[in-house]
Amino acid sequence: MWSTMTIDPKRAQALFLAALKMPESASRLELLNRECGKNSALRQRVEALLGAHHAAEGFDIEQSRP
Repeated sequence: MWSTMTIDPKRAQALFLAALKMPESASRLELLNRECGKNSALRQRVEALLGAHHAAEGFDIEQSRP
């Protein structure tokens, strides 16, 4: 469920890109804890972007074609 807090799309994108550069998931968690604070909507958005990115990494367009 999304919070009623507003999300700045540029901020979400910047955090997403910064988190992608982190080598470990623990570092990503620290980044999200520090940067999102109590803004649960922002955190959920960034986590959703990270999840979609990681799901897409395993997707091979060539194998999905008939």
